[in-house]
Amino acid sequence: MKIKKSLKNSVPLGDVAEGIQRSIAAYKAPPPHPLSINEIVSKSQNKSGINRINEQLKNKDDIKNQCIRCIPKEFKKQISDISLVNNLVTIYVNHAAIATRLKFQKMDILENLRKSGWYSLVSIKIQVNPAQ
Repeated sequence: MKIKKSLKNSVPLGDVAEGIQRSIAAYKAPPPHPLSINEIVSKSQNKSGINRINEQLKNKDDIKNQCIRCIPKEFKKQISDISLVNNLVTIYVNHAAIATRLKFQKMDILENLRKSGWYSLVSIKIQVNPAQ
């Protein structure tokens, strides 16, 4: 049995070349990016989640500012970060010598924080920042 080979050109060659060029141009073009995070949020349903995260960040900044106010002036420049987790304040400092000096004053700092309204604080932990 013989099979007859026939090739039908249903698409002109000019259209094929033009389609290939369009595909290459679309591949090389950068994808469209949103202008800002607010544009993404306005188009999605996660507005309440973003607001909750912003509120938590604001609260964390308030806690840091109040903790820094309660720390003696000589140590304020040496503090790299402050965190509050489960009513435990952790103060990260740049050097071990500063951490040792602050450990002797942590009860005074805790008392000052409680006087400023943080009654539920249990303890203060002083650590050397591992990133330094």
